[in-house]
Amino acid sequence: MGQGIAQVCASADYEVLLFDVNPGVIEKGIQKITTNLEFAVAKGKLSEEKKRNALRRIKPSALETFQVDLVIEAALEKLEIKQRIFKDLEAVNDANTVLATNTSSLSITKIGSVLKHPTRFLDCISSTRHI
Repeated sequence: MGQGIAQVCASADYEVLLFDVNPGVIEKGIQKITTNLEFAVAKGKLSEEKKRNALRRIKPSALETFQVDLVIEAALEKLEIKQRIFKDLEAVNDANTVLATNTSSLSITKIGSVLKHPTRFLDCISSTRHI
């Protein structure tokens, strides 16, 4: 899921930072994005220049340096993992950073309950699910 979100954002001209506890996952994600974009070029749906530009916008990052305006989290559907990620992200970002999850089965209220500033937390899919 994360690689698809990263691809769409980078293709829409946004700078994208990727983080995973396993660096191999990031490498595989970038490889998959590259394959997807190359397929789009081969089909004539994307120019080579736009592919190169999208790939340039995607960069691996450590959590400690993950200072951004918007986070879209795509971790495993485990409450404790998502809560830890958001707690750590809140610690390295200011109160204006929007924190978003794309959870499909967990309560967003429970995920956000560990935050000091829960009003900046939202669900990417629907703001009314799992409350």
